[in-house]
Amino acid sequence: MTKYREQVFRLLMASKRDDPAIVTQLKEQHTTEMQAHIDKINEMASVMRKAIEVDEGRICEDEEKIKQLEMENKGLRELLGSAVKLF
Repeated sequence: MTKYREQVFRLLMASKRDDPAIVTQLKEQHTTEMQAHIDKINEMASVMRKAIEVDEGRICEDEEKIKQLEMENKGLRELLGSAVKLF
C-alpha cells in the first residue's frame, strides 16, 4: 500500500508540477499517515514493554516459590530420614 501511495504521489507530482498546492496537500497527507503509523507502533511497543515487566515479575515470584519449596522439601527429607533411623 505504501508503494502504491508513493507511485501515485510521484505521478501527481510529475503531472502537476505547476500546482504546488496539490503537492503540499499530498505531502501533508503522507506525513499525517506516517505519524499515525508511528503512533500505533509506539503504542504497541508500550504494551509490549508492560507485558515484559509483568512477565519478569512473575518469573521472580516463581523463582522465590521454587526456592521456598526446595527448602521445605529438604527439611521434610531430613525429618523423614530421622524418622526412618528410629525404626
